[in-house]
Amino acid sequence: MPKVGRSVSPDYISKEEWERKEAERKQNHSAIERKRRQKIQEQLKVLKRLVPSCTARDDTEKLSILQGTADYIKQLQDLLIQYQEKDPSIVPTAAKFLPIKQTSTHSVLTTLLPNYKPPTAFTKVEKAPVKERPVHMRLETLLC
Repeated sequence: MPKVGRSVSPDYISKEEWERKEAERKQNHSAIERKRRQKIQEQLKVLKRLVPSCTARDDTEKLSILQGTADYIKQLQDLLIQYQEKDPSIVPTAAKFLPIKQTSTHSVLTTLLPNYKPPTAFTKVEKAPVKERPVHMRLETLLC
């Protein structure tokens, strides 16, 4: 924060100038926050239109919209799993809509990438060779 005083030095500004800048900063922050809240409200309206349990009600609160959306997504995922069990050929399409914990990473990878081979417990990882540093550089490191 700049120092407040009567000097014309660039380090000092008048109290009035400081208050003006502070008010401007607060206004900018308020405008940014207002835009953020508007975007959140717009996206909540989109969710409300998309989720059947929220569409019928006019007084749906934010929490109800979010809970309804989460429940609806879970229902859709359960349906995908049921369809996947009936028709395994939809695995590549359905897998991208399921949470990771409900899909086997190995089965998804082998379906999507036919040449995929999972790593074994004995997969050898080669380390890159370590370059020797000149003696004077090693001494500098030790002395510092």
